[in-house]
Order: sequence, then structure tokens, then C-alpha cells
Amino acid sequence: MNNMLKIMMLFLSLSFISCGQLMGDKTGANDLPEIGLKTIGGLEATDVEADSYLLKGTASNGGYFSHNFKVKFKLPKEEELTFFFYTSSKLQGGSKFTFSRVENELVLEMEANGKSHKKTLENFSLEDDTVNLSIDLHNDHTDVHLLIWNAEGPFGDQEECSFEGGCIYNSEDFAFDYWLGVGRLNGVYWGFKGDKSLILSLEGPLEALSDA
Repeated sequence: MNNMLKIMMLFLSLSFISCGQLMGDKTGANDLPEIGLKTIGGLEATDVEADSYLLKGTASNGGYFSHNFKVKFKLPKEEELTFFFYTSSKLQGGSKFTFSRVENELVLEMEANGKSHKKTLENFSLEDDTVNLSIDLHNDHTDVHLLIWNAEGPFGDQEECSFEGGCIYNSEDFAFDYWLGVGRLNGVYWGFKGDKSLILSLEGPLEALSDA
């Protein structure tokens, strides 16, 4: 076999490796640095900067995928927690969810690609300072689709579920006012910023609850 034929065969064999084979675990993208590794809410984490933490687990298919994340935390008055989804390893870009409270009401400000929506979550009762949510981010749509439920349910995903009680938040219910043309998110990591002692449990990235 001459050298030119060998080169051609090598090129063809490399071309058959799918993009999916180069994502996630197969590239080590799911690994966290061993230095400073700690456990927060049941997940391995590492410091990004003061009070900011990168969590173990990356979105599938280079981020072009739908995932669910479960977050449970305490939110006393005067405290604030911010979660980052489909972000960079430095917690830059992607989507940012900032939770705060006014009296006994839960307030959430969501940001993605320069667009944002701040809303009091009327369909959530803040009891014993505990917030327990299930969050879907569908990043395989033209525009990322955000869905939030009480972890205990109900788990509706129909249009207007933000208002009818089937979900806590559905970005499609506010598409024309806040999210039109938001586009996809551009990272694969997730993490949070705030007092780590407030975190009770974390799970993700998981299979999306909704296929809407």
C-alpha cells in the first residue's frame, strides 16, 4: 500500500468519528480539577472564585440538548442565590437564575443572551425558607425554552401553565414580551454563586421532564 493510499484511509477513518463521540466524558469535559474538590448538595464541586462554584456534570451533545436540574436550598431573608446553566467553566455566559425573596414571596430574575425577566413566582409557597424546584432548559430549540416546577409537582408544560398553576414558570408564556429571539445557550457547564451552606441538594444534568 503506497503512502498516498494510507493517508487517504486514515483521513476517511477519522471522518467517521461522530461529533457526539467527542463530547462529555470522552473528552474529560465532565472532570473537575482534583485540587480544592468538595461536595455541595451531594455533588462534587470546585471553586471558581469567592462564593462561586462549578458543579460536576456537563450538558450532552456539546450543549445542544435538553436537560433537567433539581435544586433545593434555604433562602432566608436578605439572602440571594444565583444558578448558572449551560455556562462556561468560569460561569460566564449561558443562563443565569437569581433567587431572592420579598417577605415570604420568591422572586426570580432569569437572564440569557442579553435578555431577562424578573418575576415574583406566585405559584410557589415559600415555607420554612426552603425552595425546592425542578428546572428544564431545552437548548435544542431555536430559542432556549425554560420551564420551572415545584419539585413536588404538578408538572404541566402546556401553554399558559405559568398562570393556570400547572407550572411555576414557562418562558413560552412570556415569549413575545421577554424572550423573542433569545437564541440558544453556548456552554455545557453549571454552577452557582452564593453561600454554599444554604444548599440542601443538587441533581443534574438529568433527562428533561418535558419534551415541549
